[in-house]
Amino acid sequence: MTIEKIRGLYHAETFRPFVLHLRDGREVTVKHPDFVAFFPTGRLLIVAHEEESESLIDPMLVSDIRVARARTRCNGKPR
Repeated sequence: MTIEKIRGLYHAETFRPFVLHLRDGREVTVKHPDFVAFFPTGRLLIVAHEEESESLIDPMLVSDIRVARARTRCNGKPR
């Protein structure tokens, strides 16, 4: 996976949470853009978790990304 793809999700006009699937089977959820930081080199990123821990991730080890569906109102229109 490329860092550009992850940055695109991070910088999306309407941020939607996403899950990074790593090749070793782990899943890392990015719930809010404030919870992720990119190293200036683009080789690593840090995802902070609510329980005050973090994951240091090499984007080359991300095998897939699942983006949360957009929430809709009762009338079926996006919020």
